[in-house]
Amino acid sequence: MKLSGKRIVFLVFSIFVLVCIATLVYPTINYLFFYRSIENLRLSFSGFHLTLEGDRVSFSCVLVISNVEPYSGLRLRDLRYTFSFSDVGGLVDLYGGGETFSFVPLDPCSNLTVPISKGPFRLGEAVLNALRDAVADGVINLRIEGCALLFAFIGGFWISFEPWECQVSLVD
Repeated sequence: MKLSGKRIVFLVFSIFVLVCIATLVYPTINYLFFYRSIENLRLSFSGFHLTLEGDRVSFSCVLVISNVEPYSGLRLRDLRYTFSFSDVGGLVDLYGGGETFSFVPLDPCSNLTVPISKGPFRLGEAVLNALRDAVADGVINLRIEGCALLFAFIGGFWISFEPWECQVSLVD
């Protein structure tokens, strides 16, 4: 079978089109999960330990950012958070801070753990008294709120996480 010039051009063009389609399939499928991934990112914490010594407080915990979707391409640059606790009059801020990263990838369907250890630092008298009242029974209702600076194909953007609450015991 002899190939004419037109058939060779058609064959080369067909192979080129198939290669282009094949290279666009993964990015297209990945893109479909982008917005769901942003909507379903979660911030939580575990292993919270609080130490109160006089007017100084120290705490440590592990922050967990969960990417439950199969989207690949999110990178974490900054994480900002506020720890507060419940008092009779409402929420009292315990600590606010953040961490800066070198574009850590948030892998698909995985958790990123960020160890946090702060203190000892001084509390103001009003916050200290509210904290002592809150832990009178040995348990504190703790809340974390946070936001993250993420990067993806559209550049950088901030997202806010839903507040996360739990009860923790005071470490003496």
